[in-house]
Amino acid sequence: MIKVGRYTAALLLLIVGGLLLLEQFTTISTVPILLNWWPVFLILLGFEFIYFSSKYKKTDRPLRLDLLGIMLSVLIAVVIVGSVHASTAIEYIKGLNINSPIVFLDEQKDSESAPVARLQSGEAVKITSSTNVNEHTFELEKTIVPVDNDTQQITLNNVSGGVNIRSGDVQDMEIATQVVVRHPNADEAKKIADQSYIHFTTGDDTQIRAEGQTYSTLGINKDQAVMNLDITVPKSTSVNYQIEVINGQLRIEDVPILEHMRSYVTNGSIELVNLKAEVFAETTNGEIKLEQIQGQAVAKTTTGVLKVSKISGDLTAESTVGAINITDVGGSVQAHTTTGKIGISSAQINSDWDINNSIGSVHLSLPEEADFEVEGQVTGSFRSDFNNIHKKDGIEGKNGTGAHLITIKTIGQVTLSKIK
Repeated sequence: MIKVGRYTAALLLLIVGGLLLLEQFTTISTVPILLNWWPVFLILLGFEFIYFSSKYKKTDRPLRLDLLGIMLSVLIAVVIVGSVHASTAIEYIKGLNINSPIVFLDEQKDSESAPVARLQSGEAVKITSSTNVNEHTFELEKTIVPVDNDTQQITLNNVSGGVNIRSGDVQDMEIATQVVVRHPNADEAKKIADQSYIHFTTGDDTQIRAEGQTYSTLGINKDQAVMNLDITVPKSTSVNYQIEVINGQLRIEDVPILEHMRSYVTNGSIELVNLKAEVFAETTNGEIKLEQIQGQAVAKTTTGVLKVSKISGDLTAESTVGAINITDVGGSVQAHTTTGKIGISSAQINSDWDINNSIGSVHLSLPEEADFEVEGQVTGSFRSDFNNIHKKDGIEGKNGTGAHLITIKTIGQVTLSKIK
């Protein structure tokens, strides 16, 4: 006789034990998971029965469901989980009656002596509801961050949400915050928004941090309130900036800067416009756009397009997967990508260019009167509007005096065009 169900019963105990162990290191809750996913064990039991039926169909050994073993495993699992999470199970079952999932809010962060911005009333104000009934938007009271002559740098961190910075007729930095909470229960969403705030400390390096409340629905889907920051800084005060965004877009336009602007985004785009400073922009997944930068610029992305125009200084543009489009650079150029087209059009060439495209094509639009020399290794086809630049074993040739060197390396197509 073959008893079916022993493997499913053993797997049940393994899964329950694993979930209880995982609770010690994460915010998940075992009860909601088991209450929602228990039919999976019936499916596993069915697969086990089919497997053994197929395996022993040519034998005389009968199949029998191991009811005792299954019931014993279920009983052990219920007793263990119930002893650990009795109150949670009761509250969850009650919540099912009103079709509202339990929300397990993370514990409120410990209070700090540094200034913390909250609504004076202590409540977030709901301003809109999107077409998605599970998404709720709230507005926090404007946060005022003092900025004076002693302030040398502003460091801002936002884990979840976009950041938009511009200058205006203000005396200090003003932060308008919208909090977006994705949750099926509007009341619970407001509680989450009420516990989201802006934290800052002032000094030589003013530190600003958006604290979106973390929460989980059904004990497994961990999420965080999205905090979109719209920031206005004084026109008359120049400071350095370091902006870090994990999930969200970053846009900075027409902001007075002391020396440098450094921006880092993990998942989202970066747009920097009309800045007089040394600029550094890096994102893992997203597009980077730089426009009207008076100074040196560095743009790096792992996956995304780089769009750069009107850079007065040296430029470094790097993308692992994505195209690079450059217009008008006053200094040197380093443009590197693994896959994607590189296109550069500049009315002047004042320094050396280094262009490396592992797979994609390279298209350069150059002024006819410029002085430059071209050399490089090109496997693909080559076309040039400049008669003195041609392809033999590689690309070679000069235009004018050949004062500046343009190096090209690619296995794709290369085109050199004259700017009309």
